[in-house]
Order: sequence, then C-alpha cells, then structure tokens
Amino acid sequence: MLVLRGLYKESDVKCKSELRVNRRTFNIICEMLRDIGGLSGTKNMSLQEIVAMFLYTLAHHKKNRSIGQYFFRSGETVSRQFHLCLRALLKLHEVLLYNPTPILDDCEDERWKFFKNCLGALDGTYINVNVPSQERPKYRTRKGTIAMNVLGVCAPNLQFIYVLPGWEGSAHDMRVLRNALSRPNGFRVPRGNYYLVDAGYTNCEDFLAPYRGQRYHLKEWTDRQPESAEEFYNMKHARARNVIERCFGLLKGRWSILRSPSFFPIRTHGRIVMACCLLHNLIRKFMPTDDINEDELNESDDDSESDSDDEREFITSVATSDHWTNFRNKLSQDMMEASNRGRGKNKRYWTYEEDAVLIRYLHELSCDPKWKCDNGFKNGYMNKLEEMINGVLPNCGLRAIPHIESRIKHWSEKYSAFAEMLSTSGFGWDAEKTLLQVDKVVYDEWVKTHKKAKGLFGVPFIHYETLAEIYAKDKATGDASESFVDAIEEMGQEIDKQPFNVESDEEDDVNSTHSDTYSSTSQFGKRPMKIEDDHITPSKMAKVKASTIHSSASDSTTQSGKPSIKAKETKVKGKNKVNLKSLCRNDDDDLVASLHDCSNNFGKIFENINVNLGTMASAWSKAEEREQRMDEKVNKVLDEVMKLDGISPSEALEVATILMAEEHKLRIFYQAPFNMKKQYAIDLLKKK
Repeated sequence: MLVLRGLYKESDVKCKSELRVNRRTFNIICEMLRDIGGLSGTKNMSLQEIVAMFLYTLAHHKKNRSIGQYFFRSGETVSRQFHLCLRALLKLHEVLLYNPTPILDDCEDERWKFFKNCLGALDGTYINVNVPSQERPKYRTRKGTIAMNVLGVCAPNLQFIYVLPGWEGSAHDMRVLRNALSRPNGFRVPRGNYYLVDAGYTNCEDFLAPYRGQRYHLKEWTDRQPESAEEFYNMKHARARNVIERCFGLLKGRWSILRSPSFFPIRTHGRIVMACCLLHNLIRKFMPTDDINEDELNESDDDSESDSDDEREFITSVATSDHWTNFRNKLSQDMMEASNRGRGKNKRYWTYEEDAVLIRYLHELSCDPKWKCDNGFKNGYMNKLEEMINGVLPNCGLRAIPHIESRIKHWSEKYSAFAEMLSTSGFGWDAEKTLLQVDKVVYDEWVKTHKKAKGLFGVPFIHYETLAEIYAKDKATGDASESFVDAIEEMGQEIDKQPFNVESDEEDDVNSTHSDTYSSTSQFGKRPMKIEDDHITPSKMAKVKASTIHSSASDSTTQSGKPSIKAKETKVKGKNKVNLKSLCRNDDDDLVASLHDCSNNFGKIFENINVNLGTMASAWSKAEEREQRMDEKVNKVLDEVMKLDGISPSEALEVATILMAEEHKLRIFYQAPFNMKKQYAIDLLKKK
C-alpha cells in the first residue's frame, strides 16, 4: 500500500521519524507480536499495517478519525485493531521487562560504585489524562493538573523493571509504592538489595532515600562542593537516582501520546503507558542509541546465572527500621544527629465541642460551591472557619493558622487511615458503635506498615461518616491501576463479552452501502438486521432466515387479531373452497383466518429474504471489486510518477497522494503529454 511504503520501506530516517523505530526494529516488533503476542493479519490488513498504525498513533497522538483517513480505513477497524495490537504487546512483558542485576563490588561507574547491591531507582511521574468532571478532584495533582500517577522502576541501563499506572494524581507516591508491593503480581524486591528513591519516600528497608534538610538536586552542586558527609552522600545519590528521571524524559519525548491528555478511557490510557514502556525497553535493546549522548552501557542482558524467583525471598511491605537507618548513616560515614526543635511546646488541646463545631462548619463549606473546588477548598476558607467558630465560641481563641490548619490536617489523616483500612479485606465498620471491626492480630500486622493507623483500634470515631461526605469523593482509590497480568486478563474478558460480529476491514463507503442495503428489511416492522461478514456460511444464513421468519410471523399473528374478511372471501377451487366455508360457519373463524393469513405471508417472507440476500451478496461483491480497482489505480499512478526523471521516491509518494486525493488533478496528469507531466508534478509539490 502507498502509505506503508512511505512509513517503513523507504528509509530508516523516514521510519524513525514516523514510527520512532528503524526498519530492523520494526520487523522485530512484528515478529514478536506474531510469535509471542498471537497477533495476526486479516484478509484486508497485513500484520505490518496493523503494527504501523498502532505505532503511528502512539508517536503522533492522533484520533481514530485522522488515523482512518491516513490509512484509508474505517474508524471501527482502526479502534478494533489498535486494541488487539495493544493486548498482544502487553503479553510481551515477561520478555521485555528488564530483570535487574545488583551493582557489584568491582563496579567502575562513578555514579554507581558507592551503592553496592543496588538494583536501580524508582519514582513517580504524572501523565495528563481526560476524566469526567465528577472524577477530577481525585486526579488533580498538587500542581493543579489533571493526571494519573505512574510508578516507574528502572535499572542503571535505562530499561524499565516495573511499571504501575492508573493511580489518581492526588495519591501520594508512597501510597502507590505500598500498593505495588501488596499486589499478587506486583513489584518485588529481593532481600539484600535495594532501590534509590527521592525524599518524597520514606527511608525504609530496601528503599534508600536522601537526607532531608540537606542540598540534594544536581543544579545545587554547580557552584560549590559538599561540606559534610550528608551532603556528599546526597550528591552521589542524586547523580545515580537521576537515571529514572532520564528514563521518563526519553519515554515522553519519544511517544507524543504521553505528553498531552489522551482521548482513550483511563484504563486504556494506563495500558498505553505500559505498552510505551515495553517499546522503550525493546528500542534500548535492539536499536542503536545514536540520538542519546551518553556512554555505552555495559550491563549484561544475560540473566541465566541469576537465582530463580522460587529460591529468592522478596519483601512485600514498606516499613522503617533502625537497621536501615544505620545502614544509611554508615554509607554516608556519619551518624545522623537527632535534634528536638521544640515541637509540641505551643500545642493546642481541642475540646470535644470545638471539634464538633469545626467539623460541622467544614461540612457546611464542603457543600457550598462558593468555597468548594476540585482540589479541596478555595483560598481563605480557613479564615471563614475561624469567623464561623468564633461566632459560636467567642472565647475559644482559635485562629486559622496554626490551630484550624493543624486540626484539619489531623482529621484528614485520621479519616484517610480509617478509609484505607475499610477498603481492605478483613476490616469492617460498626455504624452503631462507630468502631472499627477487625481482629487484633490483623490490626497489629497492619500497623507495622501503616504508622498513621496506630492507636485507632477500639477507639470510637464518631465523625467518620461526616468526614466521609467531605473527603470521600476526592480521595484516590487506585481502581484504574492494574499490572500487566491484570490488564491482559481484563482485555481478554472484554473481548469475550463482545457480541459475535465478523467484521470486515473495508472503507467507510462500503459500510454505508451495507446499511442502505439492510434498511430494506425494515418493512416487516422490526429493527433491520445487520450482517458484517466477508463470507456467509450456510449455518449463518440459516440463522438469518430463522430470525427473519420468526419476527415476521409474530407481526402477522398480532396484526390479524380480528377475523380476516379477506380470508373469508377468498375463493378456492374444489374441496378447499367447501372446507373453508364449512369451517367459517364454526366458532373457530378467528383461528382459521389467522392461520390462513400466516400461510399467505410465508411465501412473501421467503421471496423477500431471497431478494435481500441477493442484494447483500451483490453489494459485497461490488465492494471487493471496488477495493481491487482502487489498489490497481494506486499502483498505476505510482508507476506513472516513478517514470518521471528527477523525482525522488519520497517526492513520488507525495505526488501520488495528491493525485489520488483530487480526481480532477489526476485526470489532468493522465491527459497531459509526457514532457509536461514532470513540471506538473513539481508544481503540485510546490503548492503543497
């Protein structure tokens, strides 16, 4: 096809510009999707066209309508093949996700040689999304954008190890990490190894964070050197952990669909993020990194000597420990001195009445559109609360800052701890006693990894339901997040639930011809039956006949509820005439008339079926002929243009595209003398 020749057959430069991969890598992707993913071409679409259409969508972030016009396919065909290719690509996660290897003692890389047994780095990034208006508070980030929070884990060689998209933008990075560790097919860290994380995460077992309160970011080290062991550690930590930031930069720079809100549903967008990460790893493995100015990576891709998963022990939770704190202190060669900055000296103890008034008025503001917004409350709402509280309790002495601000944070964190427990299996709620229902053993195990839930067992929480009305709709739940295995299973179930439609990969004009043909069946008073199939088998034809006969017979019986005068007056020769007259004299005239009408209609039904099926067969035959003529026409135009001297292959493709799009220019080109065709083609290129 003309479009495919220009995409991946002309040159590596053209292929990388349009599909982000060279021709060799494109062929590797097609082979892997066919052999491992189970993707195959159709009667009218080759496997290469399906993959090219998929990569073009990710690279340029085009709508179905634009892709359909570019590839000369219907919107339904584009959507169906996109999702099939996406599912096949996600099946490659076991092959394409990198199996990490720890940093060895003899490592000579200046960025990593201080971090022995480290596997890589992890961080979260925001991917802008489109969500319904009622879901926006959950997806609004601290920067004010509507986005999903994506957890990414990568190795020092810039290849992804694990990806978890789908969490709402308001969710904290640490919460997403905990969820990834608790999933059955989630993120796993072997005992004795660790990952580098930024200050947004807790410095805990197997996750090494920098010191807080010290310089950290790389731009802070341009004009001065570290003055202490903590600063020296932070500088080395930042240089090594920066690998995940570069990884995210390459990912978003290559795939345009990740740089702006997508037109796909949130779950599909999350699966697209996973697919882009898999393609990123494949490109890093098979394609030269000539577009990245960095040293050659000597990481080995051979994982045959690594231990199997059954022989290794993995962590499943995140918890702080003195051992890990000492490990960081030893790594930075200095013990971190604990200091008390006077916290708690000016602490304000709230009474039950003050809490009740605060929560009541906070709930009132949450229902007022003047104060409520997508990301919480509008500026100045604490001053309004101060005014309302002082109106009821004039001598309480409460101020917006720090009293009300601190107390709202306290109740918000307490509600979040309760809500997270109640969304987990094993926890229940006693509405009468306003108590948490859970076994003490289960609760103690939960508190080990969720410090904010400490002290909530057996303590009544009378404000929970009111706080739920305030915060529940804005709370991130992570319902749209899913792993590779979950995504593949979910997409398989969605495909199985779809109705049985054998659809063709024809253009939109063919589909419109089908709809015009089927509209003739509406004369029976029922919804017309649409059959989209390139091949009508006898079994399918029998189903069509049976369905049509049943619907038509029902209409005939209903419409002939009264005695049919025409049936009574019908003249029949011989004995049939005598028998009909004798039956009409009986009390069963109504039944006889109805049966007679049905017998007359059956003949008409079969005649109409034969006519309609003949019309449909003719339409399908004409559609195939039309497509064949179109291919012949394209080849003829391309051959004529290629005969012109001085026209490069890419220019020939552009000229052929212009001529096929405008019929009158094509006629002029054919009728013009040969010596004028070249100048005419050059003029077309200049006008474009």
